[in-house]
Amino acid sequence: MFQPKEKLLLFYLIKHKERFVTSRDIAAYLECSDRTVRTYYKTIAAVLADYPGVDLVAKQGQGYCLTVSDYHQFQTFLEEAQLEKSQFDHEPKLAIDERQSYILNKLLFEQNDVYFDDLVEEFFVSRSTLSNDFKKIRQQLQPYELKVESKANKGVYISGTERNKRRFIMDYFFGNIFANTLYQYVDSQLFHEKVSFEELMMIVLEECRRGELTLSDFVLQNLVIHIALALRRIAEGFKINKVEQVEALRGSQSRKIAEQILKRVSASTGMDIPPEEIDYITLHLVAKRNGLEDEEKYPLILNNK
Repeated sequence: MFQPKEKLLLFYLIKHKERFVTSRDIAAYLECSDRTVRTYYKTIAAVLADYPGVDLVAKQGQGYCLTVSDYHQFQTFLEEAQLEKSQFDHEPKLAIDERQSYILNKLLFEQNDVYFDDLVEEFFVSRSTLSNDFKKIRQQLQPYELKVESKANKGVYISGTERNKRRFIMDYFFGNIFANTLYQYVDSQLFHEKVSFEELMMIVLEECRRGELTLSDFVLQNLVIHIALALRRIAEGFKINKVEQVEALRGSQSRKIAEQILKRVSASTGMDIPPEEIDYITLHLVAKRNGLEDEEKYPLILNNK
């Protein structure tokens, strides 16, 4: 019913039941933005609408407050949401897969520094347990030439190229196990107020057709996800690195299509998209298109991507 961080928010609100807590306090507790807190609020409030007598109240200047006037409905909600009263005195432990997914979400999507000791406290697990989690994460990152590193003043972070990070995100989060989770994660946290996946799909489809570029349904879907992911990371403040060896693609049809796609996406979202992003979309189109025109013209670039 709820994603891991939404559950953490619920436990926090239950512990402070009948009292207002500010969005700033919640954001600091969850290590996310105020806007993300508002998104979580909307999700939880929508679910609570089915439980009369259990309400999540939001007041400007005061924050959020969970109120309960019908404890039978409250108990029903707790059972159906799989929230146990015995857990209210401490934070819920996440399952192993959930922990690893949660850690990767923090490292790849959030700008806040991530520290090992903070994760130990947040998950209520031992240092050895968390070390094993990171060992498995390192194994997953290795094929993508990505590493988990740490610095005293920076905490834990993933090092590697932006392209390899995106390749990993695409493969990991859009696999069968995590597809629904990240679709909801990305859609609710960025595109709820910006642009939907459906609108992105139409923009890409229309511009590819206008440019006479044929893509399979699978490739088209992946390209939309790639753009959605790029927007999310740009919105979070991640710096987009320049792509090397793309000068020869400046006049290509794929480049022109990429420019038009991102021009429309920028207009729809109101976001300033770095010009480097055009290079990433261009390479994506060149590598994935069903024709060989660009591949025949620029084989060296594609073989070195």
